[in-house]
Amino acid sequence: MKVCAVQLNLKQCLSYNSFLDYIEKEVFMNLPKDVDLVCFPENINLCLLFAKKQNIQKLGIKTYVEVLFDKIISSLDLSFLLRIFNIENQKQIIIDVCSFLANKYQVTICTGSYYHTKDNKVYNSVSLVDPSGVLDEFSKYKLTGFERALKLGYQDYPKVIDDLGICICYDLNDKDFIAEMKNKGAKIILAPSNGWRPFPNYPFDKIKERPQVQRAIENKVNIIRPYCSGWLFPFFYFQGHSHIVDYNGITVAESKTRNKTELLFADFSYLVWHSHYCQSEQFFSCLHFL
Repeated sequence: MKVCAVQLNLKQCLSYNSFLDYIEKEVFMNLPKDVDLVCFPENINLCLLFAKKQNIQKLGIKTYVEVLFDKIISSLDLSFLLRIFNIENQKQIIIDVCSFLANKYQVTICTGSYYHTKDNKVYNSVSLVDPSGVLDEFSKYKLTGFERALKLGYQDYPKVIDDLGICICYDLNDKDFIAEMKNKGAKIILAPSNGWRPFPNYPFDKIKERPQVQRAIENKVNIIRPYCSGWLFPFFYFQGHSHIVDYNGITVAESKTRNKTELLFADFSYLVWHSHYCQSEQFFSCLHFL
């Protein structure tokens, strides 16, 4: 099974067509034909903050300041921000674009996350899409202070679709949550993340801020963690530390840039899609960055 983790530079797209054009040119036109799965980062919806509605075709490391900021902001009510931006329109564009591309290129896509309303609450969620359409949806469990200020809901149980476990960013910090995902049959865990930082070159501790390494070792699963990259607005910089780790905790691929779109590849040849382990347990990886 060959997977691609997309480190995505957050370009603003104003419509379905511009988003489709951007994603296809940045990612799918650069994909090898044998890729089975493409995984986008958390908050891919940030590319669509100002998109118009239209008829569409089918921290690991925590300093004292960070902890204080998290506590203060989580006590606020910032839910009005979700009313300013059309989150349902963002979701629809993301789902429709990914459905179109999954069918055109015959791949499975983990959409990256978006905000949407469900049961009178707003969730940060990701969908798994294959050439036939949307397979399932998972909502984030471990919320950041900013997300608590947005008054988001959360999903406190893991989602596994065939061999794929799906979680979002900080969910990787919960040892029991990932273990339960493994117990449900996950062999590969997709963990879209955003990696927000206030400025470039913000300290990044690979040991403390890569819980995926320890989760992989504990559970003997491969973990794919794509991040956003580059500037969105002043004080909204995304660090781009995208990373793929195998079931022994060994780095298979990691991004080289912090502000560019990159495609990270890993071929887990010892896995059979929708099946169990084969006798051969070899893998290879390559990295292509734009």
